Amino acid sequence: MKAFLLLAHGSRRAQSNEEVQKLADCFGIQNQDEFPIVMAGFMELAEPTISMIVDDAISAGAKHLVILPYFLAAGTHVVDDIPSLVKDSLANYPDITFEILPHIGGAKSMVNLILSVTTEQD
Repeated sequence: MKAFLLLAHGSRRAQSNEEVQKLADCFGIQNQDEFPIVMAGFMELAEPTISMIVDDAISAGAKHLVILPYFLAAGTHVVDDIPSLVKDSLANYPDITFEILPHIGGAKSMVNLILSVTTEQD
């Protein structure tokens, strides 16, 4: 079974963290056939953490975890921290596969998304 983990930075502002959770919920509803398990987690300042959602997804039966870094730029969390956390998780769960997708800002469709936002203002 596949799990989709949306991983954001985390904020002191609860509404920001709730926005990430709502995005994960919407993604889960629209993609429940491919990803029966969808969870949001945070690098810092909020919970659940990446370690928590990895444990929860595996406890729910996930064998393949797809992690989407919800970051606009390839900063330290994207380049170093997330891969390091996944490497640590692999040591704890050697029978589970982990896939880290490119961060949101690195998506080829980002230019089209920006264009679509600018045209929505009309």
